[in-house]
Amino acid sequence: MSVVPIRWRPLGTHDLEAGAALLTRAIAAWQQTWLVTPRIRAKAVALLTSRDEFTWPDTYSSWPIGDDVRVIAEPSQLAILVNQALDLPELFALRDESRPALLKDVEAQLVGELLDALHAAFAPIVPVARQAAGQARIAADAAPLHLPYGGASFELVDASGEAVLTVVCGAQTLWTCVAPEQPHAGQSDIRAPAPRSAAIEDSRVAVCAMLGQCELSVPQLATLAVGDVIALDHALTDPLALMLIQPDHGCGTPIAAGTPGQRAGRFSIQLTSIGRPDTP
Repeated sequence: MSVVPIRWRPLGTHDLEAGAALLTRAIAAWQQTWLVTPRIRAKAVALLTSRDEFTWPDTYSSWPIGDDVRVIAEPSQLAILVNQALDLPELFALRDESRPALLKDVEAQLVGELLDALHAAFAPIVPVARQAAGQARIAADAAPLHLPYGGASFELVDASGEAVLTVVCGAQTLWTCVAPEQPHAGQSDIRAPAPRSAAIEDSRVAVCAMLGQCELSVPQLATLAVGDVIALDHALTDPLALMLIQPDHGCGTPIAAGTPGQRAGRFSIQLTSIGRPDTP
């Protein structure tokens, strides 16, 4: 048994934009055939994180195109699209039980040719057995879509911005159909390193002064009241430790020691030694 390696890369805004452009090109000829005035375009919706299953309401129709591409539509959206194609009132006979058989046949043909167009866009990478257009359409499938590496969702929208249907595309198909974003001319993916002195000058660290500490029993802690005096382990004449603040651990490494005082109305420390407080 052989395993085909996966060339993984994170999906980003470039994949959304390029995927929408790919879908818009894929349906161009279909629009010319079915719509008097081409009005459908693809719109990028969102990147999808890795998940076990991508699901949709039971009342929606869905069609698979390969292993990780799914076309999803709410029934009334397709009915409106057929009405537009036949120049009928947009809200004419949207309910399935009141829809003439002729319109259902037209819908099947319209959707079938749309699926053919979308399949052709992914043809180099979608290993699905196909027959000539009109002879065998992709069967509807309600099974959940698995996206182990994430993916992206797109909508085909009309001139008013209303969604006609949704296309969910897995990352593996996008990796193959969409070329990775390239840096602009004259730019490099790697910035030139700054001089060490400049890097040090731009760095900032936080420090804290430890005034002292003590231990309290739980009963003592529970009975604390305003006005109580707590004696710390530092004498007034003892030097205070100046320490680096570590992001996850609070005050940490001592770097200097000094005596307390005040300057301009603020508490301050006059350094008496550099290093640990017990060093000369």
